[in-house]
Amino acid sequence: MTSGKNSEKSACYRFGEFELDLRTRELRQLGEPVALQNKVFDLLAYLIEHRDEAVSKDQLIEAIWPGTVVTESVLTRAVMKARKALGEDSADAVSIRTVHGFGYRFAGEVRAASDEGDARSPHADRGEAPSGAQEPDSVSTPAPLSVAPGDLPATNPERTAAAPELQGHGGRRRLALAGLAALVLAVAAGIGSYLARDPIAADPPPADAALPRLAVLPFENLSPDPEHDYFASGIQADILNEIARATDIRVIGRSSVARYRGTAIPVRQIAAELAVDHLVDGSIRYADGKVRITAQLIEGATGVQLWSQSYDRDFADIFDIQSDVARRIASALRAQMRPGVATAVASDPLRVQAYEEYLIARSYRERVFAVGWRPIIEHTRQALALDPGFIPALWLLHNAYQNRILGESHDDALAQMRALTERARAEDPGHPLTLSLLAKDAGFAWRWDDALRLWSEAVAADPTDPFLLGSAAFAALGAGDPAGALVYAEQGIDADPSHDWPRYARMIALRALGELPQADHEAELVFALRGDRALPAAITQALDAAGRGDLATTERYAEFAVDAVGEPLVPFRGFLLGLARGAPDRQLLDEALRRIPPPNPNKWMAVQSLLALGDLDGAFAALDDVADSHAMYSVIRVTVDPAFATLRGDPRYEAFLRRVRLG
Repeated sequence: MTSGKNSEKSACYRFGEFELDLRTRELRQLGEPVALQNKVFDLLAYLIEHRDEAVSKDQLIEAIWPGTVVTESVLTRAVMKARKALGEDSADAVSIRTVHGFGYRFAGEVRAASDEGDARSPHADRGEAPSGAQEPDSVSTPAPLSVAPGDLPATNPERTAAAPELQGHGGRRRLALAGLAALVLAVAAGIGSYLARDPIAADPPPADAALPRLAVLPFENLSPDPEHDYFASGIQADILNEIARATDIRVIGRSSVARYRGTAIPVRQIAAELAVDHLVDGSIRYADGKVRITAQLIEGATGVQLWSQSYDRDFADIFDIQSDVARRIASALRAQMRPGVATAVASDPLRVQAYEEYLIARSYRERVFAVGWRPIIEHTRQALALDPGFIPALWLLHNAYQNRILGESHDDALAQMRALTERARAEDPGHPLTLSLLAKDAGFAWRWDDALRLWSEAVAADPTDPFLLGSAAFAALGAGDPAGALVYAEQGIDADPSHDWPRYARMIALRALGELPQADHEAELVFALRGDRALPAAITQALDAAGRGDLATTERYAEFAVDAVGEPLVPFRGFLLGLARGAPDRQLLDEALRRIPPPNPNKWMAVQSLLALGDLDGAFAALDDVADSHAMYSVIRVTVDPAFATLRGDPRYEAFLRRVRLG
């Protein structure tokens, strides 16, 4: 590495209570080694050596990963790890400062060893070699994406298969899924064990070596009953989650592989499109009281099968088999697996039945605009009747209250949400979903800093979950850190390029930073994914376009909104088209705001629409409703988005900020 223009290179640098020793490649705090990965060490050293200048992202990538194509999110993760090693984060970064739109700068007061004599390793007096406190380089170079995020092939909605319609689900099906719950863990253990054989911890790889990237493809249903398509989908999702949680393998998210369901695309082509090293393919067959799950691990570059296993089970002894499989998983993954994960299935058969009800509810939640909330709530409550502490079901019911589907009033909904959170905390306070419930409750109570801290803890517990990362991005926005929000959002996109929540968070973060062309581009990607966030993205774009008189763009997004929600949004489409033509109809807007059902974005949408009409008093009345209803995400939108700039400076806006504890 070369030194900066005004910085002399030294063998050791001291700042605060830290010491960075280039000779032993150690970071020490008060003389004790701090674990640091190779690339993170290089990044920190480079920033310190160039401390008299702001260093661009391109310069850092070229210096730390020379001759290698990496995404910007790799750099942002390395910066986050460096800050964490120094006891900082993006919200209170003192040493490593973000230079918006450019890069980073080391702002700590640095003393080179030459200022105080030669630095010595704390092991020198004992005649010991340095401990080598560095961890394996988990921020290493990933395989490059086959396309830039802006070209995202996974956003083609025509290639994404719709979720199958659910049939009846009697006792035979419940027994089937009970067995599958245990077998999922067995398959995950086999795949994880194979890929984790590389002794990274004992023999660190070269600095630029990448951890394996893996995609779990949709499993094929070979059962005579097509109803088991649903089982196959659930198995694939949970195998993916188990591998991601239990190992250091970089697993591509479920949304990005969904488009390969039912296709005959060669595995090498899929691997290239997803930029992964390995693929897991599999099938399931259930018939005559027996189930067979077959999984195989394939090398992406060659298509060669590296590992294969079939699991045959007789359901007459299903719970004994579950216990045996869980013990094997615990044995194989005990160093990585969170305590209690392996035994939870075997120790309580009712939890397995609750798992089935939850999977049904989750399937409906993915199609909420088509099926509504009723079946989601029904199956979630059935899951909790079987197992009152089943955290995924608690989370889903909490989501129903959050969206005001349940609860006699806003205060009642918040009280019910807190009660569900307490049940999850009593079950497992460190579970990522429990932490996310605590974070949500903090946000709805306007405890913004607590919300960001808790979302950050949830991300630390499961750093591969795009929903957690997108939510952490919104929490950073609420805490006043749009640059930090961008980091979280880009991590979420890297984890699953086809998941719309981190992309939507990135869109809002870019709007907050004033990067409107980039935000518009991200909105197009969110819109193209046709997920839950396509609707608020479309409404955002339609309002912006109508405000500037762009009739064609307004009509395009307004039509999608009507298609997504149906007849209740017809009046709003009329209002938007009138606004684009310069003749908005206030009555149409009032009718639309009365008729749009939750969880659609009618809170911030009302404020922005009234501002577009020039009705400042009406906008502030709508803003009071935002605060009264604890509409957390609408508060974030209103306070960071430039579309609401007209509100700022008015004393009523300052009063609003005080109500939501932002002033």
